[in-house]
Parts: sequence; structure tokens; C-alpha cells
Amino acid sequence: MLGGDVQNMPVSQGTMSSLIGTLSRATRVLNDGDPTNDMEACIPLHNFISLVTLYLSQGKLTTGEASQLLLLANNIRLAIGCK
Repeated sequence: MLGGDVQNMPVSQGTMSSLIGTLSRATRVLNDGDPTNDMEACIPLHNFISLVTLYLSQGKLTTGEASQLLLLANNIRLAIGCK
């Protein structure tokens, strides 16, 4: 999932920890085996997207890294029906 992609990026430990922490709620909800609550991952995924955008603007992520993470996060949001 998205967390693995973050962990494989050559970013600082602080940036990685922050991104992974932001994803933790979404990851728990999406991996709990209960598809009826998947929409609860929408807000954490939105927050992740905002953080990626911030880190891109601060130079903590490259355009390529940010693009990859944004694409994956938006695909997950689309798949689970986030608005």
C-alpha cells in the first residue's frame, strides 16, 4: 500500500515519519477487513495529500516523489468513493 511507497523513498526520517503517521488511520481502516467503514479513510487520505503538497513546496519531496504519492492516494480515494 501507500505506506510502503513512502518507506522506499529516499527522504529524511522526519518527513517519512510524518507521512506514515498521517496514513496510519487510513491504513488501519482499509486493512481491517470491514469494507463498510472504508469511507473513514477519506479524511486521513485528504490530510496525507495536503502534507505531500506542503512537503513538495518546502522541497522535502521531489516533484517525482510527490506525483507518485499523490497519484496513489487519489486512486485510493477514488476507489473507496471519497468526495
